[in-house]
Amino acid sequence: FLYLLTDIRFLHRRREDFYNFSRNSQFTIVNLDVYEQASVDDQKYIEENCLIIRSFYRREKGGFLKKIKFNILKRVHKALLISVPLSKRGRLAGFCKDISIGYCSCHTIAYTAIQVAYSLKYGRIICSGLDLTGSCPRFYDESTSPMPSELSKDLFKILPFFTFMRKN
Repeated sequence: FLYLLTDIRFLHRRREDFYNFSRNSQFTIVNLDVYEQASVDDQKYIEENCLIIRSFYRREKGGFLKKIKFNILKRVHKALLISVPLSKRGRLAGFCKDISIGYCSCHTIAYTAIQVAYSLKYGRIICSGLDLTGSCPRFYDESTSPMPSELSKDLFKILPFFTFMRKN
């Protein structure tokens, strides 16, 4: 199976779990933010054992230049589906069909995982365990260094991405 990490807090708080999950998976993918904020030793491990992917953006909001940039990028990269709002307050919503050029982040690893699966040409993608309430236990032991879910507070940011993905 494939292991995907996009939150540096997990590497910092649960380093041994990261190494255990990575060693027990066929492939490990981490995003560029995790790599850049990792320790020198962890960076070396990531370079030697992981695929590093980059997010197209760090924030979904942006000014005029950001809007121009994404309008150009979506014309250059046909695999990048992105909605660039005219309003300054509007949030970008995107989906990338080819993770080699990047992925669209939306506050949940599930969305990144779907882009990875789509990029790898999986015929069927089943999304299970997307806990929007914070009440489901994690698949790993949280007795030390618990990492509570933040999905419920980010729900209004997340749902437009899933809606965008469904429509496109």
